[in-house]
Amino acid sequence: MREIEFRGKVADEPNEWVYGYLTNENTIYQPRETKYSKNCGVGVFTVIPETIGQYTGLKDKNSVEIYEGDIIKIHYFYEGYDVETLGAVELEKDISGIVSLTTPLGIYIDTKDESQNYLSEYLYNLSLEEYPEQLEVTGNIYEVEDVKD
Repeated sequence: MREIEFRGKVADEPNEWVYGYLTNENTIYQPRETKYSKNCGVGVFTVIPETIGQYTGLKDKNSVEIYEGDIIKIHYFYEGYDVETLGAVELEKDISGIVSLTTPLGIYIDTKDESQNYLSEYLYNLSLEEYPEQLEVTGNIYEVEDVKD
């Protein structure tokens, strides 16, 4: 069973994140100080509702927790067909996307590219807990102006 935790940007300190339990639509109870929020301390915080994201229960290759709204890069391996040798080959590439939904089956990644929708199917079918080296958090949608693939 995964840990249910949320994060959000503090309304009156928009450069600070709090991590804890969502008590209503814009309040997070942070029961302990975390390594991420040095200036907030412990308590109940009003957060910017649009910045609230749930913890997926997964960590990336650097042991960074993955939350909804994070931008992640996936190092993706797949089989393809080489027209020069007329044979199957193992290919790999990096794909970036936004964590937009958590389900019991895994996480959905919005790649902003219709041609890469197969990636979400791949993530649902792959036990990401067994392959964390394929994932890397590169930021989140609240702290970057432009999300690029």
